[in-house]
Amino acid sequence: MNPIIPVNGSNAKNAKFDPAPTASYLQKKAYQAPILSQEVFGKPLTGGVEAFPTLDVVLGLAKTQAAPEAKENIVTTFGAYLGETLRSMHGGEWTEDPDAGWCIKNVGAPGERVNPFEWVKDGNIAGHYEAWCRQVQSYGKNNKQH
Repeated sequence: MNPIIPVNGSNAKNAKFDPAPTASYLQKKAYQAPILSQEVFGKPLTGGVEAFPTLDVVLGLAKTQAAPEAKENIVTTFGAYLGETLRSMHGGEWTEDPDAGWCIKNVGAPGERVNPFEWVKDGNIAGHYEAWCRQVQSYGKNNKQH
């Protein structure tokens, strides 16, 4: 049986994990997402940015179909998957931030931080990703001017 990591609070910034995860645990949890997506929701995750619209569909289905006690595990599993996807595309490393909880730091640009669990809880992964890409591109342009 896979452990469930409860995510408490109204947003991922207040996330509390039990047991306390490690970066390695979150990486392993990410590999469960494609299996969960296919077996429970009938939607294959292909990986990369191409998977984000499917991930949005799966999260929508989870909101309406998953048992309340399973929703915390869904946020953790798909948040870890999203974090690992971002890391594979843009670099960065898992870190536990006292203010933001578990997030990916130095992703896309030095000092840039993404909380993938927050994106999963909010939904609209594709929209979050597009906005984040614009932010990182803007950051790069601003630093080149200095």
